[in-house]
Amino acid sequence: MSTEKKELLINFIAIVLAFVVNALINFFLSSFIVNTVSEEAYGFTQLANTFINYFTIITLAINSMSSRFISVEYHKNKIEEANGYYSATFWANLILVIISIPIITFLIINLENFIQISPDLVIDVKMLFTFLALNLLLGLLTTNLSVSYYIKNKLYIQSIINMFSYFIKAILLYVIYTKFSPYIAFVGLATLIATTFIQICNLYYKRKLIGNIKIGKFDFQKIKVLFVSGIWNSITRIGTVLSEGLDLLVTNLFLDPTSMGILAIVKIIPNIIGTVIGNLSTIFMPNLTKAYATKKKEELKHMIQEEMQFVGIFLNIPIICIIVLGDILFKLWFPTQDANYLLLLSIISISHWIIIGPASIIHNVFTVINKIKINSILVCVTGFLNILIVYALLKTTNLGIIAVVGVSTTLSIIRNLFYTVPFGAKYLGFNWKVFFPEIFKSLLSVIINVIIGYVIRFFFLPETWLELLLFGVLLCIISFVINCLVSFDKNKIKLFFNTLKK
Repeated sequence: MSTEKKELLINFIAIVLAFVVNALINFFLSSFIVNTVSEEAYGFTQLANTFINYFTIITLAINSMSSRFISVEYHKNKIEEANGYYSATFWANLILVIISIPIITFLIINLENFIQISPDLVIDVKMLFTFLALNLLLGLLTTNLSVSYYIKNKLYIQSIINMFSYFIKAILLYVIYTKFSPYIAFVGLATLIATTFIQICNLYYKRKLIGNIKIGKFDFQKIKVLFVSGIWNSITRIGTVLSEGLDLLVTNLFLDPTSMGILAIVKIIPNIIGTVIGNLSTIFMPNLTKAYATKKKEELKHMIQEEMQFVGIFLNIPIICIIVLGDILFKLWFPTQDANYLLLLSIISISHWIIIGPASIIHNVFTVINKIKINSILVCVTGFLNILIVYALLKTTNLGIIAVVGVSTTLSIIRNLFYTVPFGAKYLGFNWKVFFPEIFKSLLSVIINVIIGYVIRFFFLPETWLELLLFGVLLCIISFVINCLVSFDKNKIKLFFNTLKK
């Protein structure tokens, strides 16, 4: 097995482990928090994180391309240039932190004037936002520390650190909520402590892996290069926020805080899947960048196809489980909620990942070949359309939350099918249809496995946690095997299992 494939496999296994740990912790922790406080209060934890993400739009213009520039110069052995980009990122982020502090302070002080908050939750919610704002500022000041994993292609270390941080956060919250009053602000405090742990580890590994990269003088030209290259990523994030990041805020303002809490529950699983897609995309980036830089066109095509298959096989399993077993899961998980309604909203929310999962690899291509402008514009256009259509539906129909989640899902599928997949191929010089088979394989796998799942369910309907677990494990195994059979040919299946064995 080549060194690249070994590193890829190790990184993948680490991300899978981190995903499983994060999913299990979120599974138990979210139910624990909702039962301890309320679905309304829990909704504010998701809304606060969404607000924090709004601020990261500005930071993306600098940070989204920094790893690429630092890594390229480092691998060219131009350490001074790599240091220049590393330093530029730090100083730019420091300036952003200084500018952000008064703005964030003003917003938090006047928070009840911007969103609906029950009077008895105002102070609690403001403290939650304060802790998460501090978490954001800490992350900004230490953004560059994690670049060492990207440069050395040791992303598994980052996954392991993240996994331990999930445990730290879960243990802290469990202890705090069993010993003290159930304030939602404790979620923000635990998040801040977990992030501090991550950054301490990142500092250690940065010094160990790339000790020759250090903070130097302020270089405006380097900041300008990073900003010009990354500004379209910020525009893309604006579109993403308009498409998916305003749903909780829209629900809070146009419906009510309780509906926002229900939507926050529904978003637990989609958010985990979205995080995994982001992490999986990251582990493929170093190899894609190298293949493109060395002008290995055919190798790049096969690499993208295999990675799309890989992502589809992995991500389709939780989607299948939710579609088949979601109503039973929600009935046991949140017994006070309408399980069928939660299932409907969840299916609408996660269905576009069947397309977006494999297509996320092609999003990497836009970054690697530095053609992100048109994609950014289209994401913004669909984002604005999302807001307009959702507003119209909320005013003229009784769809409620269904309109909020349904419109963004539909527009996302349309954008990826009609632009991302065909134009990603054309930009690389291939036929526009070359990557569509991987999308269709992903969709076909889900359809086949859902049918099988419902056939099994016809004979055996789980009613307890243990029965649900056994059914879920069986469905995961069946889905994995069928996904492999649909996505891979015989030679790839043999190679895949031999690689896993090794």
